[in-house]
Amino acid sequence: MADFAPPVSDDKDALLLRLLGSDFLFWTGLHVVRDTLIRHVLATPPEQVAAASEQERTRVNDLANRILPVSIRAAGLRDDTQLGKGLRPYALETIRVPALVISARDDGFGTCAAAQYTASRSPGAKFGSPCTRTRRSISYLTWTRSSFEEVGAMEDRVGDVFPDEG
Repeated sequence: MADFAPPVSDDKDALLLRLLGSDFLFWTGLHVVRDTLIRHVLATPPEQVAAASEQERTRVNDLANRILPVSIRAAGLRDDTQLGKGLRPYALETIRVPALVISARDDGFGTCAAAQYTASRSPGAKFGSPCTRTRRSISYLTWTRSSFEEVGAMEDRVGDVFPDEG
């Protein structure tokens, strides 16, 4: 597997969960250390935001602002974090449906290696490629013609898995 961002440490998770449990702390972060918040909460390098188009920068900033009130999401964020940290191996080879597994190589949550592993162990799964963001679009992967062809091929195979009952 290639060079990916590492998974988030327990210490960083604890800090993020504290920040994400308080509307005041989150609001303060948005106004005082916005780049740091974007890097760690949105898992997006702020230098990519700065290099993006005005439209994309506006979209990222709007997304960050819409997280408030974050306190109403705190319980779910804690649950997601605990579940993610405690995952055990699954019988991925038993998955019998087509899947396109995607992530960004520079994802700040370190999900790319796990996504590639999942796709490699699941029959019929494809790993979204390339696994990187672009300067024009921060949150979307670079989709090539072959990526769209892979999705189309998966749609064709869904009929084999879920035949029409009509």
